[in-house]
Amino acid sequence: MLLSNACGRLLWAALLFVVALPCAGQDLTAFTGRVSAVSEGDAMTVIDNANREHKIRLAGIDAPEAGQEFGAAAKNFLSGLVLNQPVTVVGRRRDDDGRLVAQVFLLGRDVSYSMLWAGLAWYDKAAGGDQAKEDRKRYTEGERFARKNKDNLWSQAKPIPPWDFRKDNPQPKEPERTLALTQLSQPAAPPVSTPQVSVPAVSGLEFVGNKQSKIYHWNPGCPGFSKIAEKNRIPFASKAEAEAAGYRPAKNCKQE
Repeated sequence: MLLSNACGRLLWAALLFVVALPCAGQDLTAFTGRVSAVSEGDAMTVIDNANREHKIRLAGIDAPEAGQEFGAAAKNFLSGLVLNQPVTVVGRRRDDDGRLVAQVFLLGRDVSYSMLWAGLAWYDKAAGGDQAKEDRKRYTEGERFARKNKDNLWSQAKPIPPWDFRKDNPQPKEPERTLALTQLSQPAAPPVSTPQVSVPAVSGLEFVGNKQSKIYHWNPGCPGFSKIAEKNRIPFASKAEAEAAGYRPAKNCKQE
């Protein structure tokens, strides 16, 4: 499959995250496209560059069902994050509904991790065998952060995991209800507070931007990293992601 230079760079950047996956017997599916609809807090539709439609189930997580508390919040948060955005999709298998189970990357950021980090999904440990060791570690840490801060799901005393909810509330199959582009003039703003934490970078550094000044800092190395007000903190996975979003580095930082 031929890709434009820009799409090719985006695809290969995402593939750098997919190392040593323990799925040698399965073919890798990877492509770039645009999110056209979000149906759940862990499911979406992506139209690839050849205008083909792909149903995607986010790998490694399980979001609350529509009938659960925070089910609608998870869907709205994911919509606000990815709807109508260009993404890179990397997967190796399909679920029982025929959806590609995949990591989805938005400007290099792993969307599954973002849902865990926001306290709007559980880490699906049953999927650990499909993941690289580094991803298992990151996902565990993302959920642990949200639990510690009692964000969203974890503000409840005993949140019910969706796999238990489905067991007790079997639902008949019905046409997928999606939050489609035709229904929105712009991505819906999430009605939940976004946790203020940096996405762990491959280098071991944390990167955070100040949405007021459009300057980003990294830790360790920048004295201003911890001084950014929580309401202004925007996490990034790398310098490249921060600069692609229009941020510039702080001048008083040490080079890592």
